[in-house]
Amino acid sequence: MPIEHLIANQPTDPILVTRAKELRRKMTPAEQKLWQCLRAERLDGYHFRRQQIIGRYIVDFFCYKADLVV
Repeated sequence: MPIEHLIANQPTDPILVTRAKELRRKMTPAEQKLWQCLRAERLDGYHFRRQQIIGRYIVDFFCYKADLVV
């Protein structure tokens, strides 16, 4: 299944949403450094999301345009 079908209009588990928000608030120092490089389209204009829910997983960083999960 292509990633776009997992992101757009996917049903989200409220527990996963709460956990993703908690992970955003409590990033490790390494995640904070990486996020400073990725946020605001600083990496060649690519837009990244952090703590993105995909299906039943929470990925640390996600770029839709590049089909990239970190």
